[in-house]
Amino acid sequence: MPGITFDSGDRRLQGTAYGGGISPIAALLFIHGLESNQAGYASRAQETSQALGIQCFTFDLSGHGSDAANFSRYSVREHLNDVVAAYDYVAALKTTNPARIGACGASYGAYLAALLSSHRPVKQLLLRAPALAGDIDVRSSRQSYAQDSEPETFDSLSVLSRYNGKVLIVESGKDRSIPHSNIVAYLNACRHGEHDVIPEAGHALTDPAWNAAFVQMIIRWFSGL
Repeated sequence: MPGITFDSGDRRLQGTAYGGGISPIAALLFIHGLESNQAGYASRAQETSQALGIQCFTFDLSGHGSDAANFSRYSVREHLNDVVAAYDYVAALKTTNPARIGACGASYGAYLAALLSSHRPVKQLLLRAPALAGDIDVRSSRQSYAQDSEPETFDSLSVLSRYNGKVLIVESGKDRSIPHSNIVAYLNACRHGEHDVIPEAGHALTDPAWNAAFVQMIIRWFSGL
């Protein structure tokens, strides 16, 4: 699959594109979790692209992937800027219909996907095991913690309460990192929220069957994108 690069502030981020075409089609942006990387979404993006005939994109947040050694340099603010930059890259492509861009994330990536909806017109969201602002402690040596200075901007529940698109909240039935209360809070915040569960799954989808179930949820949810 072709590698892509795009700028986020003074940083050059690495990503991967799956699928494509000569006429504008829908696109789905995958956002990985904290201290993870885009590799975990490679097979999911490829399967979704093939199943739905849409473009899928993965990328590494600042301080992740090949830039992991610089993890401590970046805050939530910069990661949100990364996600917005990734969206803008996808929306600017001639093969993308900018009115048909969705976002899918897990844990911290789900939190960032929710925040993205207040900055860009995301058509549809899938949030697996979404973190809340209080779950996250990502501080930067370059900037103060984003949550301290602009709390509403980084409150995913407040953001989702104003979002008019459809949201699927996916719960891992045996998640020891993200409690059921997070799922309830997200569902209560959404105007158009739905809920699905992978019953035996933990926070990380280490069992192939759990991952397969998640991929099928992605395909079903974004089939109308």
